[in-house]
Amino acid sequence: MPAGLLERWLLRSDGRPRKPLRKLLFHSNGKPRGMFRRFVLDDAGHPRLYLRRWMTSRAYRDLPRAVPVVVSRGPANRPLSPREQYFLGRLAAERRRAAPDAARS
Repeated sequence: MPAGLLERWLLRSDGRPRKPLRKLLFHSNGKPRGMFRRFVLDDAGHPRLYLRRWMTSRAYRDLPRAVPVVVSRGPANRPLSPREQYFLGRLAAERRRAAPDAARS
């Protein structure tokens, strides 16, 4: 089944979930229901792709307990700052050091 057809069944044209799905996934105040939180948000706490358009909209943000969603305004491939380069370099070095130890055991 094409994703477009499934998307049309589950979501309105503005990206908001249709009422049965919205009632299943969210409380009336906008907070995701606990047992479906992983279905709505990824591990980093960002909305999943299919709900991103609605959860970043003004209509969702106006709900009383809406999950705050940070929308990045900058380009995704921006250059790393010197500080970010330093810490990512240290993490990579730590992983390289730990990899041979794991292979020996």
